[in-house]
Amino acid sequence: MASDMPQASEKLVFDTKGDVLLIFTRRSEDEETGKGSPIKSSIPKRKSPHDASNTITILISSRHMALASPVFDAMLAHEKFKEGFELKTSPKVEITLPDDDPIAFEILASVIHHRNKSIPKSVSFKLLTNLAALTEKYLMHEALHIVSQLWVDNVSTDHSSLPSGQADLRKICPSIFISWVFGNQHGFNICTEFAILHSKENFGSDFTDQYLLPTSIITEIKNARIKAFDEVFSALNNAFVQRTGPHSLCDVADEHCDFLTMGSLIQNAADNGFWPFPREPHIGKTVSELFCGISKFDIDTICRDGRCPNRVNFEETTLRGITNIQSQIRGLSVENFPRESNTQYHIHGTLHWS
Repeated sequence: MASDMPQASEKLVFDTKGDVLLIFTRRSEDEETGKGSPIKSSIPKRKSPHDASNTITILISSRHMALASPVFDAMLAHEKFKEGFELKTSPKVEITLPDDDPIAFEILASVIHHRNKSIPKSVSFKLLTNLAALTEKYLMHEALHIVSQLWVDNVSTDHSSLPSGQADLRKICPSIFISWVFGNQHGFNICTEFAILHSKENFGSDFTDQYLLPTSIITEIKNARIKAFDEVFSALNNAFVQRTGPHSLCDVADEHCDFLTMGSLIQNAADNGFWPFPREPHIGKTVSELFCGISKFDIDTICRDGRCPNRVNFEETTLRGITNIQSQIRGLSVENFPRESNTQYHIHGTLHWS
């Protein structure tokens, strides 16, 4: 069929008898692969600054794609879709994919068409994110199962994209997404634990549509965050209640020591932004900040003896309990979040009804 697309300047052929021509929009090299990427794509760079070409085409086999992707299978095998109808009535069909990364798709096509020498052993973090996005979009998990584990193990990245210190939390989203798509439990556990510790109440609100994380993952992270806050505040509240009861903890200075200790606890909590105890969803606070603040508590008592019962009780009961709460925080299990298996869900907005 005749194409109304501008003539493409770059054309990759994976099957000389291919019947599907994919048309992509050219992107900047850094946008596609990430800075410092080791990947040498078959897609040439612009010939000059005045090169106005903006499309790239990839000729592929519908049979190969249908076997690897239920989404392409649905699109090309059924006449109810525009692409499937055209393939039944024409020797070749053109499909425009302006939102897809052509470099990432070139790699996927190499895997699917068994161009083994063209498949990289390692990719940049940015490119791995794009590969994961296409794998999820077109349900190619089975076809990419082995090579994706190699990419995840060998990913070359600027470490600012991975969880460390107070790194920008928005960068953790693609890390969670990659580990979820490719079923990497170790990475998923580390990244979701980081999100639990360092996220605030609005976690997930600014994620882009590219990272199709299930709402259940975001909800579970937010619930784990709130649970940690609730358990710590409950432990601190118990410390306050103990010092307002009828029986004094201190057998030296009686209730006067209890009152001073309670006042000191409140002052320490206030100094660290946790008094009065904030209510759910604990706006503007992170679990990591909570534990850091509590580690700085400096409790005053009337008794100058370091073994004052109030001090000992706080250190051996309250702080030990809070330390135990911290040690119990774990990342999530990727097996608890199965991927969407509904092909129609994935092709919505991508394919066209005939």
